[in-house]
Amino acid sequence: MFNPTFLIVLFFSFYTISKGQPLPSGRQATVEETRMEQRILANIRATVMQLSSCETPTKKLHKTDSNSDALTSTIQNLTRRIEVLEKSLPPSIMKRFECLSSFEKIELNPTINMFEKRCYYVGLQYYLSWENAQFQCQLAGANLLTDPSTELMDVLFETFQSNGNKIWLYGNKTEGTFKWITNGKVIDDNDARWAPALPRPTINDTCIYVYQDTKKWYDGPCSEIHHFVCES
Repeated sequence: MFNPTFLIVLFFSFYTISKGQPLPSGRQATVEETRMEQRILANIRATVMQLSSCETPTKKLHKTDSNSDALTSTIQNLTRRIEVLEKSLPPSIMKRFECLSSFEKIELNPTINMFEKRCYYVGLQYYLSWENAQFQCQLAGANLLTDPSTELMDVLFETFQSNGNKIWLYGNKTEGTFKWITNGKVIDDNDARWAPALPRPTINDTCIYVYQDTKKWYDGPCSEIHHFVCES
């Protein structure tokens, strides 16, 4: 017979969806709401897949058994309800699901922000070198921030509960020129986002970070440890 634990989870999940209301198409979900929705869908779908693929010896469970037929019908109905629920979610919510799923490869409960249809993971608990920060981003199929606008940085720094934080950017200086690694674009030395008197023309092998208190770019040794943000 089916594992009793699966049956209990299946019943609870089916009851929850059956009693639920359609999600308003225009709502703005919070991060906590998104996490809850993501885990409900993920747990229900995983349970359905386990139940639907579960096989027992024919002596214990026959294909013609009425209980088995009823359970199969329930599983199929639940699968259809899940598909309807997923389709009812606005694209912005589905994007959050994808972001959370990706960035959970870095942190169990990732802190994310959405800005102009892109998602950003904020490594609040990490202080890493530039290279190690980029490595963490790559675990989630992302990269460090590239050419962020002042508006984006304002949004990201609101996530921090203290001042004085620094965030790595995905740009560095090699062979005398600062470039964005993502697209190879040369970074203008006269860009207004640089702090005064920066970048330093005589210093090589340095990486770029943003200082929270000034919202300006600075160059410094890539071995320094700072917070980081991954862009996806």
